[in-house]
Amino acid sequence: MVLSTGLAIQSLILYAIAISFIFTRIMFRRIMLGSFKKIQTDDWLMIIVLIPFTAAIALANQNLALQSAKERKFRFLLEEVQIITTWLVDACLLILYWRIIPQETNGWKQKSLIGISAFCCISFFVVQASLLAWCPPTEAHWNLTPPNSQCITYHGHTAITLAINILNTILIMMVPVPFIPTPRRLLLTILLIIGTLVLFTGTIGRSLVLTNPLAPAYLHWYTTEPSLSIIFANLPFLTFLVFATAPARLRLSQWPRNRHSSWASSIPPPLSRARIGSTATTMSSMSSTMDVGKAAADRRVSDQTTIASISEPVPGRASIVAKTRLSGGLAEMGRVSVEDRTQGGPTYWQ
Repeated sequence: MVLSTGLAIQSLILYAIAISFIFTRIMFRRIMLGSFKKIQTDDWLMIIVLIPFTAAIALANQNLALQSAKERKFRFLLEEVQIITTWLVDACLLILYWRIIPQETNGWKQKSLIGISAFCCISFFVVQASLLAWCPPTEAHWNLTPPNSQCITYHGHTAITLAINILNTILIMMVPVPFIPTPRRLLLTILLIIGTLVLFTGTIGRSLVLTNPLAPAYLHWYTTEPSLSIIFANLPFLTFLVFATAPARLRLSQWPRNRHSSWASSIPPPLSRARIGSTATTMSSMSSTMDVGKAAADRRVSDQTTIASISEPVPGRASIVAKTRLSGGLAEMGRVSVEDRTQGGPTYWQ
């Protein structure tokens, strides 16, 4: 039974927006990695989030007047999928942070991320335990004659969840701030605004449960909080669309990046621009009368010279060497960071 038209419209609109963000993220990762098989752990987690998130939207639109065992069971399941959705999105964000934070990051930042990740993991089990501990056994939640009022009001569980969720949201919202490049101030501002809205909606929803648990007003906020959390987690990936469609003079380096790359790096200079002292050969510098065989020989000599100039990297460390970059038939000298292949680290321009 649909509780109200207003709730149904709101929840379905938010659901459609959140799903579109997840779909855009997966398409972006498919384009960047070249195959769906190469998408990473946080991407798979975001796909898994669809299951509890869809269940939360469906359950919120049921009649939760708590007058029957079925309605009380729906209420218990709604609380469960709400917790799972929230912490899966948090886990997705933390995995993303681990991937994009540079390896040369200061020790205290690395330790802070470890501490936040550990707190998020422990808090999930604490919240799950509180849901069961306040009303044992589990079946008592949908019993028409519960052993105590906590089985209907969820007061104790809601208070614990509210306190932990506020701290979790603040910590996870502030983690990426030092690592977003300076030109990304607009992205940072939008993320902070959405993160604040997530914190606000979560607080309001659980406050309504504490003040009037039998009224359905909290359901509007219960559908808004996970939707905004999903938007917050996937918004950075939409910068790819801006990067791909913006004019060349306005383009910024892509973000998020891989943690093996340097945050000081930026887009390589245009290939058509000649560098002083560069031995690279460009198509614009070739004479129209140049013999094709001679041009090929020159390129082979240039490649051999470049390869000979590359020193053997120290295992486990990155070395900066000169290397010829080929793109679209054009070659240009640049500086390249060669990561230790035993760690599976890709090569990025600096």
